[in-house]
Amino acid sequence: MQPDDQGSQTTKDKSDTKVPNIPMAENLMGANYNSLDRYVSEVESDTASRTKEIEAYIKQAQILVDGAMKGVTGGPKRDHGPPYINDGPNKCDMVAMTNEHACVETCKDDSDTLRTTMGMEDGTCLSNGFYTAPTMVDGVGHLNAICMGILNISYYSQTSAPTGGSDLAVDISPADDGCGDVYHRLVADHCQTLCVEDASKIQDVVKLAGAEQGNCTAANVGYTEYLGTMEVRIVAKLIDN
Repeated sequence: MQPDDQGSQTTKDKSDTKVPNIPMAENLMGANYNSLDRYVSEVESDTASRTKEIEAYIKQAQILVDGAMKGVTGGPKRDHGPPYINDGPNKCDMVAMTNEHACVETCKDDSDTLRTTMGMEDGTCLSNGFYTAPTMVDGVGHLNAICMGILNISYYSQTSAPTGGSDLAVDISPADDGCGDVYHRLVADHCQTLCVEDASKIQDVVKLAGAEQGNCTAANVGYTEYLGTMEVRIVAKLIDN
């Protein structure tokens, strides 16, 4: 899934690309590479070849993520802010929040307390350095991330009893029919949900994004106060550059 606001100029990668030192699934990297470190070192001597390898890797990762996410038909319903619209005449201003290798962006809504609570700031994943298409920045090409989808994400806090009229988490759960595998991410003092049709296909990407299996409301996670659900775009950075 590619956003409309990233250019398609020819990528000129830097020679000092840094990557997370983690093992990658063989079905993602292919039989010849077991880790991003080895992947980069194999092509470091030839910038042009290395650029093609990175582009192929990102493309393959995007295909796998699209396949793992496309079957999500259920899950929580949006009850905060406008829908995510990033193209056409109704394109909205964006706010975003980042956490290491994950970025969440959505339409700006100054009246929405949930966006304020989560600390979202003006900007996009692109402006925060998450490049899902070859993009020139100061004369240097960047390509380092994939889109995990445009999804309804629910947020929870640890408060034992809901306040301010919010609903109990049990009333609005992502574990509905059509959600698939339920994952959660801890962001600052809050927890957010993520529905994945088949997470077994993209375990390396899910882990890199900081997600763990299970609902925010599970006893071993402990975020039981439902704060709200908004439609967002999630981007995962696979290469640090």
